[in-house]
Amino acid sequence: MTKQKDSFKTIYIVLGWIAVSLGTIGIVLPILPTTPFMLLAAWCFAKSSRRYYQWLMYHPKIGRYLRDYKANRGIPSSVKIKVLALLWITMAICIFVIIDHQHVRLLLAAITIAVTTHILTIKTRRKHKTKILILVPTINELKEIPKHQGVVVEQCGVGSIRTAIKTTEVINQYDPQWTILCGWAGAYPESGLSIGDCVSVDSEFEADLGTLRDGKFINIADCDFVDTDNYQAKVCPFSSQAGLPRVTSNSVNRCCAESSGAMIENMEGAGFFQTCLNHGVNFMEIRVISNIVGSAINPQVSENLYQTIVKLINDLSKNEH
Repeated sequence: MTKQKDSFKTIYIVLGWIAVSLGTIGIVLPILPTTPFMLLAAWCFAKSSRRYYQWLMYHPKIGRYLRDYKANRGIPSSVKIKVLALLWITMAICIFVIIDHQHVRLLLAAITIAVTTHILTIKTRRKHKTKILILVPTINELKEIPKHQGVVVEQCGVGSIRTAIKTTEVINQYDPQWTILCGWAGAYPESGLSIGDCVSVDSEFEADLGTLRDGKFINIADCDFVDTDNYQAKVCPFSSQAGLPRVTSNSVNRCCAESSGAMIENMEGAGFFQTCLNHGVNFMEIRVISNIVGSAINPQVSENLYQTIVKLINDLSKNEH
């Protein structure tokens, strides 16, 4: 059974890369529609390789359009215009300059009309209502509200469940280009981090979700009654764009969980990561080290977090122009 499963995975991976190749050719040669091939590749990779799937869905050039298409958010009108212009220019050259056979010309004309119809029937993606949405567990964690056009700050509350619910609500309400969770975090002693350091969270693990057996805690990912793949650490594909040190984090409901290799712990990250991944949005989690795990919080670090968030807002706003 295992060998058969591995064979199917290999087939899906091969089909996925063939679809990626055809979709890439379609970028240059509009006779091949790019988006359907890329969506086929995403479907194949989803069944065979989490790494390839994440690579494709969060590719810096095409990932955003695939996620918007999959979520039925549509494609921006500017992209439609560029694709259609390239399609008709390429086809016109083929039909009137290169191709000499009448039946082939008619076939290319029919393909052009069919592809144009498909593109026009795709929902048009409206401009984002909000450039940047900032979520903060408690208002004390930011020195003050950043004053910047197109930026909205919302309080999400403490804990993964509250954060997941609030993140869903505000993503649907504001439709932001970027969603950023920021706040305090405790650093594990062996992490090498200091009070006041600001970091970008690369992955979030639900560290205290599990069961007790014979007085010993067993994490949910190691239990035999769940699909372990669904309880692995969730990864942020955009963490490097913050320009900050990247860390692994434990999401906990009760502080002072075992680090298990993580560098920091917080109480909201896992719910935020899962919600943003489900919605296919651009997101980051920025934390300031407020204490060493087990010791009291130093609220003065909010100044460092505020300065970091203001700089990040400016950098992201510049990159959009």
